[in-house]
Amino acid sequence: MYQMRPFEDKDNATISTWFKDGASQKWLESPWKDEELAIMKTESHGRVYVAEVNEGIVGLIGCYLASSEYAFHHISEIHVAPESRRIGVAREMLKWMTERRHPAPEWRVAIHPENQAAIHLFESERWESMHMDHGLRTYRKAAQKCPMKGLS
Repeated sequence: MYQMRPFEDKDNATISTWFKDGASQKWLESPWKDEELAIMKTESHGRVYVAEVNEGIVGLIGCYLASSEYAFHHISEIHVAPESRRIGVAREMLKWMTERRHPAPEWRVAIHPENQAAIHLFESERWESMHMDHGLRTYRKAAQKCPMKGLS
């Protein structure tokens, strides 16, 4: 199990090393930029967390919570250290964020259509594919509705 905690500025040194091969991945618009994360952290509805194992950072997840600008919560970032990929880190962070830390009636995420790992993650977690918008595939996950008692 991973320990989740809020992102701290000191985490940038570790996280920036994960993006050395970013030029080969079209869905990464640019190498990791400290200033983009700083903007997100200062917005009242922005949240950024890291996953740690044995005091080493293995993942990062960021979101924007519903606000006057957004009618739903939105996953904005989800990254895993290269040596920790394909072992469930992203899935655990996603579940932690959407089910435990910030449960909400609706979550959304936009994914580059060539990022097959992310598409597989969200589809396997039963996020619904909605549409393409600005070249990105949008997914949504609505909160589970409780069945009404007494109905068959």
